[in-house]
Amino acid sequence: MDGNHMILTLPCTKCNGTGTWGRYEGTPPEWVETPCAVCGEDGRIESWRLSDSIPTASWTFRVLECVDTVEYAALSAANKSILSMILSCGIVDLSAGTAARTLLADMFGAGTTTRANLVDLLAE
Repeated sequence: MDGNHMILTLPCTKCNGTGTWGRYEGTPPEWVETPCAVCGEDGRIESWRLSDSIPTASWTFRVLECVDTVEYAALSAANKSILSMILSCGIVDLSAGTAARTLLADMFGAGTTTRANLVDLLAE
């Protein structure tokens, strides 16, 4: 955070992360594309792996793909709201002990399809 602005800067894929390109900035966050300060090239988000920076972080659209529709339908209204909050982040850190991981584990217990899908996501 920078004042009232969230800033997420991405490593450049052209110079192997020695420089940065683009950022999410503002409230609400909007994508601002800037050339890499080191090599001058534009990176490509498709080839950037979030896990290179935070090994247990994931784009939340990938978390959503893990959720089984039957299990989602069975969630309480409170848990649906919490899941919606997690998914609205865009990027979520699923490290052991983080709030997001604990909340997801509480919602989707051992033996559920969603839990198995999330475990597979973290293993990638």
